[in-house]
Amino acid sequence: LAAVSLYIMAAEGDNVRWYNYTGDRRLPDDATHVTVSARVIRQRAFAHHLHIVEVVCGPNVEKIETWAFNNCPSLRRVIMPGVE
Repeated sequence: LAAVSLYIMAAEGDNVRWYNYTGDRRLPDDATHVTVSARVIRQRAFAHHLHIVEVVCGPNVEKIETWAFNNCPSLRRVIMPGVE
């Protein structure tokens, strides 16, 4: 499956664009918030995404490869419920 737009909503006047990362394809450049349903976040999966603010990993995420979040200047939060 490709990255799929889940929904779009307004927040404080800005567009918030949610996408689901399945590991198969690169996310659209306009993604601001991401849910992860893949078991592995691949190398450079989110690299150079200038607008990603938040990534929410599902409990099935087992591995994050190197440089997955390289050069994501807007990234403020990565939620990983499976990590202790």
